[in-house]
Amino acid sequence: STRCGVSGMALKHVEQNLISKQNEIVFYFVDVLKYRDISNLISSKFKIIHQSPQLIVLENGEPVKHASHYNILNLEI
Repeated sequence: STRCGVSGMALKHVEQNLISKQNEIVFYFVDVLKYRDISNLISSKFKIIHQSPQLIVLENGEPVKHASHYNILNLEI
């Protein structure tokens, strides 16, 4: 959510700590307030309950890791 402080913190963490892997990893950001239908589709397709903020790691089109809220800080990618 673009209105949530925890979401802002999680995004900043991703930008600061994972951006160095941008040549290895493709990142997508979904604004769940603006594109709730896409958020719902992702949740349904990967059978992961939507939470915000949330980080989902896909390998070969399948989710291999996911975390939400402050747990994003501890997710190793």
